[in-house]
Amino acid sequence: MVRNSRDSILVRLGADFARVLFAGARFAGVLLAGVLLAGDLFAAALFAGALLAGALFAAGFLVGVFFTVASMEVG
Repeated sequence: MVRNSRDSILVRLGADFARVLFAGARFAGVLLAGVLLAGDLFAAALFAGALLAGALFAAGFLVGVFFTVASMEVG
């Protein structure tokens, strides 16, 4: 079966359009993955910073209690 030139042009245009849609969907997927990865990294850094701040606060508190009790014993 031989197609006329109009049908072949429409088939090629449809294939090009499908390729453009697929490329756009792939780009959107990669962009979404990048945004999610950046969000995860930011959340992990924020959580690690909060843990570090909590640990430093607890260490400072314990050192303060230690020196307060030690000064009471001496004085």
